[in-house]
Amino acid sequence: MVEATGQRRFHLSIRTLMIAVALCALLLAPLVWVLRRTELQLTMERLAAENASAQAERAVAQARSARAVFTATTAAATDQPTAESLWAALSVNHPVFKAGQTKDLRIEFTLVNDGEEVIDPKIPESRIVINSKELGESELVVSSVLKDARFKALSPGDSLQFSVALGDEFKEPGTYRVSWNGAGFQSAEIVVRILPDKAR
Repeated sequence: MVEATGQRRFHLSIRTLMIAVALCALLLAPLVWVLRRTELQLTMERLAAENASAQAERAVAQARSARAVFTATTAAATDQPTAESLWAALSVNHPVFKAGQTKDLRIEFTLVNDGEEVIDPKIPESRIVINSKELGESELVVSSVLKDARFKALSPGDSLQFSVALGDEFKEPGTYRVSWNGAGFQSAEIVVRILPDKAR
């Protein structure tokens, strides 16, 4: 009789243990879920912080790049006279010549500084354009007439003029449109007409 009672008590203890384990499992399940959710949230926050840091680095790099471009552009703009500062014009001693008689054809170049600062008009870098084609010897042509300091330092309100014999460029009969452009200036076109020499 005593042995039977002992066996019943042993069975009750196992049942109690199983119930306790089940209760612990039920209690731990929400805790595990909370821990996993917290871990996931921390991971997402870390990834978001890393992403924000990468975006911030990209923004800084872009800002530095933009600043470098702005600095370079500003430096280049400072180096070049503006289109509003310089006024350029061309004129010709006669608008009409006969073929074979263009040796006296001269074009006058005029440049005025309308700005408020002394400007280097960079005359040697300017180009003569005839019928939309750049004259290959532009640099030699304009450099051959450099006379005084104004060709490198044109004061506000001052002007410079020079003329060049260009008859060799207008030998054939036809209509020629001529313009002059340089660093910060562009002249209007002038028209020169070369008529056939009927006497020939």
